[in-house]
Amino acid sequence: MGIKTRLFIISDTHGGVFNVNDAQRADVVIHCGDLTKESKIDEYRNTLDLLRRVPTPLKLIISGNHDLTLDEPTFRKQLSKTTQPIEPGLVKSKFEDYGEPRRLFDEVREAGIVLLDERNYEFALQDGALLRNFAIADSTHVAITHGPPHGVMDYMDAKQRVGCSHLFGAIAPAKPLLHCFGHVHEGWGLLTDLVQN
Repeated sequence: MGIKTRLFIISDTHGGVFNVNDAQRADVVIHCGDLTKESKIDEYRNTLDLLRRVPTPLKLIISGNHDLTLDEPTFRKQLSKTTQPIEPGLVKSKFEDYGEPRRLFDEVREAGIVLLDERNYEFALQDGALLRNFAIADSTHVAITHGPPHGVMDYMDAKQRVGCSHLFGAIAPAKPLLHCFGHVHEGWGLLTDLVQN
């Protein structure tokens, strides 16, 4: 029998609050992205302060589409597309220096908060479980993405599917025991795939 690991999964908190007490008994907290609404530095600070208060030893975080400033080249590119010149002081007052959101994650690392990017990782949990890798492989037990795969909890208000077909192509053959994601607020909840069992 394998090691039981309790997960607390959240997404799309957008700089707002969530009930820290709900995560108290988890072995791992997973945040599936959109820590912020407008990628402002204060939103990151609020979310990271909440996560720091959770006594869970490991909190795994991925960025979402609202967390644009975590990807500095993309953020700079977006700013360059504006039709009006942007006052540097305005950018600094809302977002601070380029790269500052990532530096915030360095500061909270000792609290077990880890911003995952496209590297390989390995974490040993207190219950003896071993978490490895960030890529989706055949042996993946838990897949963490921001958005859903096409056809899975991906309906928007107008009944239009917005999931990613390429992601479905990666997830389906891997058959993870759990795929957690957010992004589509209307698609929240839990769906079990009894066919795989």
